[in-house]
Amino acid sequence: MQMEHAIELIKIAIWPTVLIISFLIFRRPISSFIQNAQRFKFGDFTVNTTEAISDKVTKNVNNHVDEIIKVLQYGAYFSRSQAFERANMFVNDYLNNRPGGEVRLEIKITAVSMHYSWPAFVSNISDWLAEHTNCNINIAILLVDPTYINKLPFDKSPINWADESERRIKDMEELVKVLPESQKVRLNCSIRFFEGLPQYHGILINDDELFLGRTDWEYRPDQLPQLTVGQNRYRYFNRSTTEGEDRGSERVDLFLHWHKFYYEYSSQVVFNFP
Repeated sequence: MQMEHAIELIKIAIWPTVLIISFLIFRRPISSFIQNAQRFKFGDFTVNTTEAISDKVTKNVNNHVDEIIKVLQYGAYFSRSQAFERANMFVNDYLNNRPGGEVRLEIKITAVSMHYSWPAFVSNISDWLAEHTNCNINIAILLVDPTYINKLPFDKSPINWADESERRIKDMEELVKVLPESQKVRLNCSIRFFEGLPQYHGILINDDELFLGRTDWEYRPDQLPQLTVGQNRYRYFNRSTTEGEDRGSERVDLFLHWHKFYYEYSSQVVFNFP
């Protein structure tokens, strides 16, 4: 009994000593870990845990998620489907975080025929108007003149770009036709045809969010060249972000200025609502 009691006393005496020694041994690694473990990476996103738990970041976090994503994705390359998915995400985020008062959504598009962007992005106009009764949408669309396309010596298959441009007019007419009057009064839309194949095309949201695509040519032996559009990668830019020498405002303004030139000085109105 005395022996067991002595053992218990030894255990009680040893544990504090073990804890003290462990603290002294691991104090520097633990301190270093706490100081350095401020950034954790989840997939393509890096989260700063020090800021994440601060009042500055947690306050109104839902209103600033889009700003965080912008910085992380600036200049990133996307496939066509990824680019349109993110364009829709930005529009939804913009509208969802402005519940009070009138909201204006400005969209400018330069495209060959909107063969890809119509079903993946533009056709969502009716949903945005229906879900956000305070939303007013202005959309200015530039498409390549079908007559001009037909004059060019390239393979018109598997996509007939001229027919697709013509089809967009009917698509927009049908979209507007079925809108309730309460939604029609909140939409302004114009489609214009211009002569030229845009080397750069894409979607510009609120003169700030740019999803930029590129056209290219596929050359094959003993055949006419084939135009590639949505098959090529897109890039995302916004006006305010700077990455090294790359100015987001320069990228956005370059797209905006070409759109403005053709839209105001060298195009033909083929659809206008109202």
